[in-house]
Amino acid sequence: MFPFYKKALYAALACVMFVCGWQVTRCVIAEVCVLSILEPIVRDSATLTTKHGVIKAEVVQTNEAREQGLSGRVGLAPHTGMLFVFPSLARYGFWMKDMTFPLDIIWINDKGTIVNVIERALPEDYPTTYVNQVSAKYVLEINAGTAHDEGLYLGSKVTIEMK
Repeated sequence: MFPFYKKALYAALACVMFVCGWQVTRCVIAEVCVLSILEPIVRDSATLTTKHGVIKAEVVQTNEAREQGLSGRVGLAPHTGMLFVFPSLARYGFWMKDMTFPLDIIWINDKGTIVNVIERALPEDYPTTYVNQVSAKYVLEINAGTAHDEGLYLGSKVTIEMK
């Protein structure tokens, strides 16, 4: 007969194996290849301080996360967004594929200066690709109308604090 701690260890191991198997099945069948249970724990966040307030943003830094972006979501809470962090200054294209709500898309350079703004990009704009003309390191996606409300316009500054 096994002592209690061994039973608990085997039960925990069985649970981990079940979750991993379930995730692999989702990845293969549904092509949803993220560990959704761990995602909120390991996902980075950022606080962007603007002229008129603060925006809390989910940070995406991998190619897979960047490709998924906000696609398929039903919306964002007020004063929240998604911050795309790129490894270097460059031109980055964004589209509205599989989006369900309009966005403001803001390109920011490595000094916190806004170098391009697209206001009210609509889901039906797909397959239009929006590309910055001046190199950027960050791209912020927020609810349509938030750029105006927060004073985010070409040349304005934001402070980005990664967490």
